Amino acid sequence: MSTLTEVEREHLHDVRVKRDALWAWLGAQSQEVSTVIALRVGFRALPFVVQKPAEGRFSPKEGQTIVSAFRYIALGRLQARRRNLALNMFATLLNSVSDKNGSSATAAVREASRSAPSGSPLESSADAASNAASRAAMAAMFSATSPAGAPWDAIAADRAWIATSDDPLVLLDAPMWPNRASAGGVPEPYASQWEAMRAALDDEDTSWRVWTAWYQDRLWGAPAAADHVEYLRITMMPDAMARAEDPSPDGLQRWTADIQGNQGLVKGSPKKANRVAAMLVDELEDARS
Repeated sequence: MSTLTEVEREHLHDVRVKRDALWAWLGAQSQEVSTVIALRVGFRALPFVVQKPAEGRFSPKEGQTIVSAFRYIALGRLQARRRNLALNMFATLLNSVSDKNGSSATAAVREASRSAPSGSPLESSADAASNAASRAAMAAMFSATSPAGAPWDAIAADRAWIATSDDPLVLLDAPMWPNRASAGGVPEPYASQWEAMRAALDDEDTSWRVWTAWYQDRLWGAPAAADHVEYLRITMMPDAMARAEDPSPDGLQRWTADIQGNQGLVKGSPKKANRVAAMLVDELEDARS
């Protein structure tokens, strides 16, 4: 069993101190603030869920890790915006296929996604706020111990922005590094890590662009698609959003059956699932244009 060096121990101590300070601050904030902070940490950590591809290609296991990370962070973002949607069951399905022994960056993305309100009638506002604060603090800690590195400066910039805004959720659609908008937008090591991931995925199969283009837009703060399009991208189920908003017993039963019927697509090949998602998103956008 390896032992930590003095430098490593000091680093972990510093991470814990900063995590606890962030947690204490978030404890006095709204659930929305904590969730926004968490999700932006997760977005920045996402390119580090796997190492740069060997020989320009990812393994099938790495592909599943990557697509799960995209789904997790997109799911959290949509839950933060539309807490009334029935996304809990899809989150459970996603948990069943994600790597439980993944990297620290993977853990950061997962914690970020879970910071969003569940929408359950059993979850009180106080419980949602407490959960969001703890998840955000843990996401930051996992990011700080991953190749993504310390998130504290970016979090400080987000906190400064939130202090001047009436609606923290607006920050979900802002550039991930607002202070660098005139300098290419994304600093190192994030820029090169993301470019290596994006290039490898897009070269492997064009269907990955349903996620890589989406993530690139989130990095730069480009206008997001409508919520119903994002819902379709995540669930790969036509008319899923309308059915999810049906609170009747029959509506819930149909939604449950649809989710269960979609398990094979979520658990199977990322490329096949991406092609289905891309086709459905394109059809929906074409129908509305």
